[in-house]
Amino acid sequence: MYTIKGKVSSIEELCKAAEGCELVTQRKYNHELKRQEYIDYLNIPCSFDTESTSTMTSTNKKFSFIWCWQLGINGAVFVGRTIEELQQALKDISKAFGLHSHKKMVFYVHNLQHDYQLIRKYFRWTRIFAREERSVIEAEIAELGIVLRCSYYLTGCSLEHVGKNLTKYRVEKAVGDLDYDKVRHYATPYTEQEEGYLIQDCLVVMSRIQCEIEEADNRICDIPLTKTGKVRSYCRKKCLNNKKYKEYIHSLTLTPHMYEMCKRAFMGGFTHASWLKSCVTYEKVASQDFTSAYPACMLLPVYPCSTGERVQIKDRKHFDELKKKNCVIFNCTLRGVKDKFHVEHYLSSSKCWGKKNVQEDNGRVVSADELSTSITELDLSIIEQCYDIDEIEFGTAYIFTRGYLPKELIECVLDFYEKKTTLKGLHSEDGSLEAEYALFKEMLNSVFGCSVTDCVNDTIYYDNDGHLDVKTGRVKEWGTKVGSTDDAIDVYNRSNQRFLYYPWGIYITAANRRNLWSGIFSLDYDYIYSDTDSLKYLHPENHVKYFEEYNEWITAQLRKTCAFYSIDEARLAPLDVKGKPHPLGVWDYETKGYKDGCYQRFKTLGAKRYLVEYIEDDEKHLVCTVSGINKRRASKWLSEQKDPFDTFSDQMTVPEEDAGRNILTYIDDEISDVVTDYLGNTVPVTAKTGVHFSRSDYNLTLSPIYIMLLGGREKMIR
Repeated sequence: MYTIKGKVSSIEELCKAAEGCELVTQRKYNHELKRQEYIDYLNIPCSFDTESTSTMTSTNKKFSFIWCWQLGINGAVFVGRTIEELQQALKDISKAFGLHSHKKMVFYVHNLQHDYQLIRKYFRWTRIFAREERSVIEAEIAELGIVLRCSYYLTGCSLEHVGKNLTKYRVEKAVGDLDYDKVRHYATPYTEQEEGYLIQDCLVVMSRIQCEIEEADNRICDIPLTKTGKVRSYCRKKCLNNKKYKEYIHSLTLTPHMYEMCKRAFMGGFTHASWLKSCVTYEKVASQDFTSAYPACMLLPVYPCSTGERVQIKDRKHFDELKKKNCVIFNCTLRGVKDKFHVEHYLSSSKCWGKKNVQEDNGRVVSADELSTSITELDLSIIEQCYDIDEIEFGTAYIFTRGYLPKELIECVLDFYEKKTTLKGLHSEDGSLEAEYALFKEMLNSVFGCSVTDCVNDTIYYDNDGHLDVKTGRVKEWGTKVGSTDDAIDVYNRSNQRFLYYPWGIYITAANRRNLWSGIFSLDYDYIYSDTDSLKYLHPENHVKYFEEYNEWITAQLRKTCAFYSIDEARLAPLDVKGKPHPLGVWDYETKGYKDGCYQRFKTLGAKRYLVEYIEDDEKHLVCTVSGINKRRASKWLSEQKDPFDTFSDQMTVPEEDAGRNILTYIDDEISDVVTDYLGNTVPVTAKTGVHFSRSDYNLTLSPIYIMLLGGREKMIR
């Protein structure tokens, strides 16, 4: 049974915290031996964490090393100091539990790629799973039967956020108890308060993992490696239990050429600022958000429902005929492209090739003599409203019968939305209702991610003894083996675990962009900014009709889906704890609760760069959103300026102590030096590898091309 025990004074005492724990068995296929294997796991939450110092050597080189580490087992935590102590501790734990290649113990690490870099050359590794070089999700120490897994990949949020969201086993992560600017080493004493910080980190992770174990039917081996893994498991089980679904999904296949075109055609959410409104402060700005935009789009009848048929589009008439009943993913070349909807620009320059004389608006195409791209029929409908085009040369296309996603998958989406809505605000003594709400909210947010997972991936490997990198002439341990598209597509088509079709993900985002752009077109010159599922705009009183009519339209579309599949319409608008309905997919007036129903002031400098001021409950708030800096610290710093909105401009520099921005440097060579800590204690320190963090200020700049574009807008501004 899991209980929060806190600090223990020895590894022996730490191991006692696992007394009476059960083993769970998992069957796995060994691809090297080509046979099924059975592996036992200790079914308890365990955690591992390190604390490191970043400093400079006596010769002014970046130096990073561990000054403290923590191991947690089933609610108990042991704190150690040196790397040699850690090596011995893991050996003792392995021996105490009789661990080996078929009996394992999993320790979760929040942001494993950081801790792994600090310890990787002190152990030999038998198995590594990583998405990119250094981005470790799982790593197994050779001969010890100890597996490290990343809890950040599992939760998708900071440790502080994990602590705040704990409901059943409450442990809040202490924030700010350690001053990371102070140089520490293994002989540096720490205070009782600082020790509490170290212990809490491990307790937060263990408490979260205990919840994960319970959610996985009390089987630690069935906890997915990543956040989307939970959704994948839930949906796979619901979908593949239906024999007809299995037959249907296996009829939907890819070819390598089709996959490559689909990958080129995929675009994410549209996030951009109107060049006519950028760098100007506006008053009384309203904001609307879609309610669960991507899940709502998954209920629309816009999806490929057959295997793609390759065709050569002859001309515009042929294309118009094809798109009547089909999804069409195609290559095209556009010539003589000129913007006619001057407010905003749709085409992404990065998704185009063969570009000639392109004028850009912060990454979006304003005009071009010629460009080529891969798009869907939904994209072309937006493009033709944005631009005058002299000529469209259609190329190769894949056509798919258009229709709904399968009923089973739609019901999964509705399950998540319904549970999230009905559970919000409910409380229970053991925290189970709150935990269930957090789970379904997370699953709803992750369902889209499953749909766009790439089916062709490179293999990341780790060589304990290193190999020569021909590009750099250095010995390195990490390597990448480029994946074979043909082999990956063959595996994809034959997989018995597959329950999704890659082209579906392309149309989820395409449908959402179409919905979002209906708002941009309607708002016209009152439009200021958009971000995937939200719009910021002026004169809200003039646009009530559009938002009401859109909400009526989307609700009618979703009701048609329910009628088609005989699904209860009530599931589209579940009731919250107060009995209030929450309709899926509609525009929600985000700023309605603020004074005047608006931001008092709003200014954007481009995508993911904006500053808002609003009054709620008679209290003024200032919030700065800029990709790459700490929102809370930067907002506080701006609030202290004479006029935050004047300060928020090109060439704004946020000091390093307020930007919350770190420069990370991986150190792969062994360094030895004499280190003096902040208390004056001096000791020799050696580290085989390290991760050096240094703070940096943030300089916000606009590109010269963008500034030039903005300089020519006076004649366009109304």
